[in-house]
Amino acid sequence: MYKYNENFFEKIDSPRKAYWLGFLYADGCILDQRKSKILEITLSKNDKNHLQKFLDDLESDVPIKTKKVKLGNKEYEACRIFICSTYLCDCLIELDCTPRKSLTLEFPKNKVPDNLINYFILGYFDGDGCFSPREDTNTASLSFIGTYDFLIGILNVFKDKGLVNKYTKIYKKGNAYHFFLYNKANIKRILFYLYGNKEIYLERKYVKIKEFYKNHKTHQRGVYFNKRLKKWIACITINKKRNIIGKFEDEESAIQARIEKEIELFKNAEIK
Repeated sequence: MYKYNENFFEKIDSPRKAYWLGFLYADGCILDQRKSKILEITLSKNDKNHLQKFLDDLESDVPIKTKKVKLGNKEYEACRIFICSTYLCDCLIELDCTPRKSLTLEFPKNKVPDNLINYFILGYFDGDGCFSPREDTNTASLSFIGTYDFLIGILNVFKDKGLVNKYTKIYKKGNAYHFFLYNKANIKRILFYLYGNKEIYLERKYVKIKEFYKNHKTHQRGVYFNKRLKKWIACITINKKRNIIGKFEDEESAIQARIEKEIELFKNAEIK
């Protein structure tokens, strides 16, 4: 008999709980067998360490099993776990993470506290989101896939937090929907909002994003080096008035301060 904390999802009151709930919205599967329920997660073998992180948070000794999975004409190595707990699954269902959810998923209104919603969206992004670099143009896109209602929920959060300023179209492909973001400034703001605290994330995806920005450095508007002060300056223009945010020892800190200020003020003023 394996052990696990089946009360883990009773209340979403920590960043890691919010993150794993979002991740299960994307990659979790609840099997309802009438008399019992089972949580199944299947990932690429390359992400085995991420499954282990989940088991560690769940205080579980459930083994990670590997198997070959066919996807179209290709076969790949997968890893999976089964958590045989009706109570844990019922807690997830109460949080709208339901069986056969791919066509019915809704954004969890009032289920995740506002101060943890970025962790929830990051968890979902690590499961059903994509960061796609374009080496030929030195640009990248950010995309999410899901149900129409769920994607509207994500976009509403991004708009409420001041991360995007334009209408983003949601496209239908087969039974699923998706949206793409191409604006460099919007993508940077969203990534900062999602990864700002760096408490938990899918390592593979985070490294991909980090490497892209490391190898394709672009000038951040409102950040410059002052030779006299020997400091990096972060500034922002609001309603045609230039405001100094602060002076910093390194460029990265200045960029972070600039993006934080953008997020704070983006909804209510014209930023340059």
